[in-house]
Amino acid sequence: DITIKYTQLREISLGDGSIRSDDLLRSETLKIVATGFSKLNINADAELVNIHMTENTKGNFNIKADSLHTTLGNKADVNIYYDGYRNHLEMDDTASLFLEGTTDFFSLDMLGNANLKGQNFEAKEVQAILGASSNTKLVAVEQLTLSQNGSSKCYLYGDPKITMEAFSDTSELYKRNR
Repeated sequence: DITIKYTQLREISLGDGSIRSDDLLRSETLKIVATGFSKLNINADAELVNIHMTENTKGNFNIKADSLHTTLGNKADVNIYYDGYRNHLEMDDTASLFLEGTTDFFSLDMLGNANLKGQNFEAKEVQAILGASSNTKLVAVEQLTLSQNGSSKCYLYGDPKITMEAFSDTSELYKRNR
C-alpha cells in the first residue's frame, strides 16, 4: 500500500494496477484516466469530474459534482453513484455502466454494444442518442429527447414528455413502470 498526501489533485492516470481512495478526494476539477487492466475505487467531490476508461478497466465511483463527463470504451465495466446537476455520458464497444443517483440534466451517446443500466438514476431531463446495438435503461422525470437507430434498445422508466428526433432501422423503445 502507498499513501499519498496532496494539496491539489487534478488528475489520476492509471495504466494497469489499482487505486483505492479511503477518504473523500476534494478538488475543483478532477480527471480520471484508466487503461489496461486497471481497477479504481474512488470517492470524489469536485465542481467538474471527467472519467475516461478504456480496455479492460473496472471502476467503482461515488461522485458529488456540479458536472460529470464520462467516456467508456472497449470492455470498461463501471459502477457510478452520482449526485449533481449535469451528467454527460459517451459509451462504445462493449462498455458497461451501472449508474445510480440523481441529476437535473443527463445527455448520453451510446454506440457499439454498450450497456447502460440506469434504472436507478433519476434525471429531470434526458437527451439520448442511441445507435448500433446499444442497450439502455434510463429514468426521465420531465423530458426525454430521443434519437435512436440501428438495433438499439431503450427501456424508459418514468412518465416524461417524449420528443422523438429520429427513430429508424430496428430500434426498440419500451416503456416500463418503476
